[in-house]
Amino acid sequence: MSAYLKRLDIAELDESSAQLGAYIKRVHLVEVVDQYGNPWEPVPPPEIGTVTINPDTASVSTMGSATFSVVVTGGEAEDLTYKWSVRSGAAQLDSSDNEASVTYTFIGGTSAQIQCTVRSATASNSPQTNVSFVLIS
Repeated sequence: MSAYLKRLDIAELDESSAQLGAYIKRVHLVEVVDQYGNPWEPVPPPEIGTVTINPDTASVSTMGSATFSVVVTGGEAEDLTYKWSVRSGAAQLDSSDNEASVTYTFIGGTSAQIQCTVRSATASNSPQTNVSFVLIS
């Protein structure tokens, strides 16, 4: 059976193919059909597309703010969730961290990195991340 098949309702069983074991009846599945009698074929799970952050490089002054947006191009996953974080440097998140667009205030230092992780409960390639570089002057 394929990893894509999460549930199988057995509607009919040919008893001639069953082998009796000591405690359980063993059945070898040789064909799985859909509700219309057609052979079942697995459908691959959706994928998250390419994750980019706009802007990918920003320049701000100390105590300055910048807004970042994540863009996902391609892919079929629709149940996307976002998680923003500071990878390095000193920055404070000024908005909710589970949105596609956030604002950070940069406290000090010379540079920072802002990361966004995109997740999907149904995607085969979850999570996907990207980083934006921020120069602080």
